[in-house]
Amino acid sequence: MEGYKGIRIPGTAIPGYYYAGTFKKEGKKTFYNTHQNATPLVIELKNEDFDRLIIEVDEPESVINEIESQLS
Repeated sequence: MEGYKGIRIPGTAIPGYYYAGTFKKEGKKTFYNTHQNATPLVIELKNEDFDRLIIEVDEPESVINEIESQLS
């Protein structure tokens, strides 16, 4: 979760610790909700308002498996 996230509109940023909300960078809109030491789940979206979601979940592998099973 290092590096510049983009322009925050609206959201919360405590650099290096916590990011939540909408960030725009290079024409892409991302929703963040994650802490520094978390393993974030990154979801790329198509035909939606956001280009991707970067979120913190308790069991990322389990969530990925559930999403993939729903898409099959």
